[in-house]
Amino acid sequence: MKIYNSPILLLFSSLLTLSGSTSSLDAHPGDIDLAGIWRGDIDPEGTAIELVFHIEANKAGGWSGTVDTPAQNSYALPLSGISVDEDGNVTIAVAATGGLY
Repeated sequence: MKIYNSPILLLFSSLLTLSGSTSSLDAHPGDIDLAGIWRGDIDPEGTAIELVFHIEANKAGGWSGTVDTPAQNSYALPLSGISVDEDGNVTIAVAATGGLY
């Protein structure tokens, strides 16, 4: 399992946008390797909050995963969408929170 820390997640976060629904996610494992644990901070209103994304290939040939926000005691919220555009930009959705990264 790969673990990615803040500098990589900062780049990853700039490529992320959250929205959508869970099991059948748009990106495909053959397209790009997102599997692993991605950690980093967001900074809403000047307060850093750590996000931890857990991403794996699913049986349907796409991606699935969860996100944790330890500071808010929030764990294993399902990712509702993961896609990669033609430029390699990653978009991730978490419908439970309406979060976009």
